[in-house]
Amino acid sequence: MSYQPSHTIVWGEQTRLHGITYQGINPNKITALGTPRFFFYSKEFKKTENNKNKLPILPKKYILFLGAQTFFDENIVLEKLKRLIRERFNEFEIIYRPHPWRETFGRKIKPPKGVIIDPTLTKDSETHGSMLLPKLDLYKHIISNSSLIIGGCTSMIIECSLLKKPYLLLAHDDGNPIQSPFEYY
Repeated sequence: MSYQPSHTIVWGEQTRLHGITYQGINPNKITALGTPRFFFYSKEFKKTENNKNKLPILPKKYILFLGAQTFFDENIVLEKLKRLIRERFNEFEIIYRPHPWRETFGRKIKPPKGVIIDPTLTKDSETHGSMLLPKLDLYKHIISNSSLIIGGCTSMIIECSLLKKPYLLLAHDDGNPIQSPFEYY
C-alpha cells in the first residue's frame, strides 16, 4: 500500500497475516474483526431469528448447483449433471444459483431447460446495478434443504460447511486459457 492508515481492520486472520507479511503493516496496527455475513449461522442468531420472510417453496429433493465468480462454461457442467440425474437419480431436480458477481463478458446467464433458477433470487432480492443479490437469511433455507451442493471455488463453501452439507467442489481443467476451475482451485 502506498499510504498506510493509522489502523487497519480485516475480516480474517489470513488477511491480517498477509497485511503484516506483504504490506508491512505493524502487527499492533491491524485487527482481524470477522465478517457479519456468517452471523446467520451462529447460536445468537438462532435465539433471535424471526421468520418474517415467507420462504420460497423448493422441490422435495434437489441438488444445488452454485455458480462461481470466474468465467467457465457452467452450462456444459449443468447439461452433464442434468443428463446424469435424469438417468440415475430421477427423483432429484437441479436448482442453479448463479454467482452475483459472475464474469459473463456481457452474456446473459441462461441455464439449460429443466434446470430451476434459485427461487430465493426473486424473493425479496436486492439489486445493485445490474446484479441481483439474494437476502443473506435465505441462504440457509436453500442450502439446508438441498441433498447435495455442487459448485466451484466460492465462499458458499463456508456456508455449506457451517450447515454440515456435502459440497462437491468442481476443480477440472475445462481448457479455458484465462482461468479454468482447476487453476482457480
